[in-house]
Amino acid sequence: MQVQLETPKQAVVIALIAELDAYQDSLYPPEARYALDLTALEQDNVLFAVARNADGHAMGCGAVVLDGDAGELKRMFVHPTARAQGVAAQVLAKLSMAQSYRGQARRKAPSVRYCTAWLA
Repeated sequence: MQVQLETPKQAVVIALIAELDAYQDSLYPPEARYALDLTALEQDNVLFAVARNADGHAMGCGAVVLDGDAGELKRMFVHPTARAQGVAAQVLAKLSMAQSYRGQARRKAPSVRYCTAWLA
């Protein structure tokens, strides 16, 4: 598995995010969702990572929004077929390292009472 910082404007990444949105739509009402759209994910203060298997297929993704001295985890998702394989841990490690290179050490995770897809 390889995890790299990439642009979110890729068909396979858009498909992952659409799957995440559908999952979150089943858990939360629209007024309780604070998801970033593709335009927001492309901003300079956002780090976006994609995990790919040996064949280059995207298995998961995640983002960190840099704000002051901290970063907030956003759009973390692992495809159901890739769960329990350490994908999320490697995406988090990549984002953490990239965030540290930007001079930030603190990370915040959003409140996710019902959403466990990002923990896989």
